Amino acid sequence: GLVEPDDSQEIVLTFDSRGISAGVELEGELEIQHNAAGDEIVLPVSLRILGDEDVELTVSLFEGWNLISLNVSPDRDMYADEDDPGPDILLMTDQLRIDDNHHHITVMKDQEGNFYLPSFGFNGIEYWNLLQSYRIKVDEDVEALWSGRRIPFDRNIPLTEGWNYIAYFPQYDINADAPEFRPLISVIDNVLLGKDNWGGFMLPAFNFSNMNPWRETQGYLVKVDQDVTLNYPPDENDERLAYWIDPHAESTLPLRTDNNMCLLITEVVGSGARPRDVITAYNNNGIAVGMGTVDESGRCGLAIWGNDSYADDKFGLTEGDTFELQLSRASVEAEYSLTPEQFYAGANVNYKRDGLLVLSVRSQIAEPTAFYLNEGYPNPFNSVIQISYGVPNSSSISLKVFDLSGREVSMLKEGHIEAGHYKAVWDAQMAASGVYIARLTSFDQVLTQKIILLR
Repeated sequence: GLVEPDDSQEIVLTFDSRGISAGVELEGELEIQHNAAGDEIVLPVSLRILGDEDVELTVSLFEGWNLISLNVSPDRDMYADEDDPGPDILLMTDQLRIDDNHHHITVMKDQEGNFYLPSFGFNGIEYWNLLQSYRIKVDEDVEALWSGRRIPFDRNIPLTEGWNYIAYFPQYDINADAPEFRPLISVIDNVLLGKDNWGGFMLPAFNFSNMNPWRETQGYLVKVDQDVTLNYPPDENDERLAYWIDPHAESTLPLRTDNNMCLLITEVVGSGARPRDVITAYNNNGIAVGMGTVDESGRCGLAIWGNDSYADDKFGLTEGDTFELQLSRASVEAEYSLTPEQFYAGANVNYKRDGLLVLSVRSQIAEPTAFYLNEGYPNPFNSVIQISYGVPNSSSISLKVFDLSGREVSMLKEGHIEAGHYKAVWDAQMAASGVYIARLTSFDQVLTQKIILLR
């Protein structure tokens, strides 16, 4: 804008350079001189760039899908051309190349759906936009290191209506609990949904969040109802920060893919849900596709994982697939079916990529009146079968699979259990096609079911 200085004045300007704020200080005095016509101004000053010295940022990438961002502006050697608006994707990721024919990155994609496939020598991402985050799938746990100048924590991040992959600039963690939703406090009135890489999400309309604290090197997905500008808040040394999830401790959780939907269970009607109870979503083959823990208010949020777009094998759900919900008591090894009670967002229990489902459920926790073993589902099956059974009283049981010659093929469960309904899964990938017998034994009671494996 127009500056009308005094005879002597110090000025500080800021400007955007490739999307990143930088400080520029004019050192010296502004000396105003005029020519004969009275229209010449001479400014004998020098320019000095303000900001941190170069720093190094290490980003941990875990096998499978990651959602990452940078809070440093990389050095000039990461730009393919002086006039490029951002660092070059190939130069930025070359450190993850194994050799000319192999790369740790399987696929990398941005919020517009553009992608980089090293194995095919294809890159459709024009440049690394430092305001955005990126999904990166790697073949094993690796680390990447980038150096550059720190990006100010409160740098403007323009968000457009709909979904945005956003970068995280602060060096400190920010608690993401409801009702503050502090990472997005500057735009919270316009936030419909926020998600992280691990399946955690915040849902302001329902005053819910199960997200871990936001932290540097991580990226986030945010859906807003109109164009807004995000600024992260300053550090408040929040003592309520939770522990960050260790991905290596998640071996029992469903496999993460590159897409999911958010499910919020507001209430378990009937017996109710207790804190630390676990609610699991299963596909029709009995494979877990989502898992969450009931909180102190009796609510549970879980990500329902869709099929991996860049994998040959089907891991999760495809558009429109249905799934079942089961509740596991923290104190007993039992699972109880949950059926929809009332829908608050969405209308049925099926998968929709980036969708939202909010509902209350009813538990079917009545103890069985008789010892039973149901036919496996699906039956016939081609790799995995789910077998349900129940016992009316506390007892010792064994559940085994035999071939037709009477040879034991698999031990699914053995030991003492409480009265209740149970479910076991047999992964028969190493077994040959044929007919098998599932046998449930408890004291003098024996039940059998025929199951058929077809390749």
